[in-house]
Amino acid sequence: MKKTSIFVLCILFVLSLTACSGDAWPTTGLGAMLPKPNSGTVKIITNDNHFYASVDKAKEDEFANYVSACKEKGYTIDAKEDGKSYDAFNEDGYRLSLTSYSSNNSINIKLEPPIELGTLRWPSGEIGKIVPQPDSKKGKTESEKENEFFLYVGDTTLDQFNTYVDKCSDAGFNVDYDKGDKYYRADNKDGYHLSLEYLGFNIMSIDASKNDSKDSKTATEKDKEKDNNSSSSSSSSKAASAADKPASSASDNKTTGSNEIRPDIKEAIDSYETFVDEYCEFMETYDSSNVQQLAKYSSLVAKELEMTEKFNALENKDLTDAETDYYIEVQSRCSKKLIDASNKIN
Repeated sequence: MKKTSIFVLCILFVLSLTACSGDAWPTTGLGAMLPKPNSGTVKIITNDNHFYASVDKAKEDEFANYVSACKEKGYTIDAKEDGKSYDAFNEDGYRLSLTSYSSNNSINIKLEPPIELGTLRWPSGEIGKIVPQPDSKKGKTESEKENEFFLYVGDTTLDQFNTYVDKCSDAGFNVDYDKGDKYYRADNKDGYHLSLEYLGFNIMSIDASKNDSKDSKTATEKDKEKDNNSSSSSSSSKAASAADKPASSASDNKTTGSNEIRPDIKEAIDSYETFVDEYCEFMETYDSSNVQQLAKYSSLVAKELEMTEKFNALENKDLTDAETDYYIEVQSRCSKKLIDASNKIN
């Protein structure tokens, strides 16, 4: 699960000071590019650079009907559908993600703008010399350091993605590999890790980093060992037991099994909830004419920037099963807090 998007969405959720509720559906912004749900209580969380909304107490067939309505709007490119979620692009590169929660008949709706691609500048560090360059020169660099980088590459079909996978494998990234229809993860013999993913709309992502050299085992091998040693653990106990684990080293963070939560991941998620609590308390009494409250608001903005830095440091990592479970638990709790605060403000 890429962060790709998960943590940034939370930030946008928190910073939306004008969230609206009820049956209103936007006639401007990204929300206007989507159909209005036919049932349920709509809550617009943000309609700025991203669009995010929830639909509570929807009818049983609302999700299927809404998916059909979105298809009619043109969200059919590189579509993925499994009955509980729907993910697709339109012809302009806008990405729609729908998720259904049958336990409370709710639907989450997310619409992201196209990734802005330009001329790709290949990383100049040592790792940039080890990872093969793709054929396409169109892309966007999200982050780059001496021993790691994350970037998007455009003008790349799924066939071309698979050709690039083969190229990377031939270049030595074939140690303990994990390959799927639209992803590839592998190490090389020198301890470098590579993660490739075809995102859709002729865009792939490349995530490369150097593993800790103190242990000759690859990150993926140690992941599998930990998975095998604790495969009997339930998902509910995963988060609880992991939360009590002592802080680990940087190498541990890169080699965590599916039943563990890395300390830096937990810290980032917990800091999100702490900030949400403070934000909600502040917004319930916010008065823009109050000088002291304006100063407090500036302080909150500074804290938001600090939290964003923590999230940005994690956004290109794959989350383990336990981390995903813990994130969903906290996100669900915070979503309710934010919605309750929004109702009081409005």
